[in-house]
Amino acid sequence: MNFSAEDKDREPCSECLLMQFVPGEAQTEQVPCIHIPLSPTGETIESSYRTGTQQEREEALGAWLRATIHRLEGEKVKHAASADLPSQAIFPKSETIEDALRIEQNARPMNPIDHGAQD
Repeated sequence: MNFSAEDKDREPCSECLLMQFVPGEAQTEQVPCIHIPLSPTGETIESSYRTGTQQEREEALGAWLRATIHRLEGEKVKHAASADLPSQAIFPKSETIEDALRIEQNARPMNPIDHGAQD
């Protein structure tokens, strides 16, 4: 959300959709989103900067995004099925969870630690 924003243009992290994935103890950090657990072993973006390569970070983030999208879409389908909604109400063409969380393949590598950005 704030990756390339100037300090005066930054939005509060509390407004970011990623905050729902940040553990409670990390929500007050300067850059809370880098503390989102990406794996069952607790790997985070922050920890991967200490131990991994850019490619490993991108692969871990990509795997987390795909798993999270799959889980959220499954929850949405279950909710819609229990409410007996038509399929168009579940995923309108213009607004899927994958669209909302899509990362462009040509995006520049991100390093919020080096850039001091939030989310």
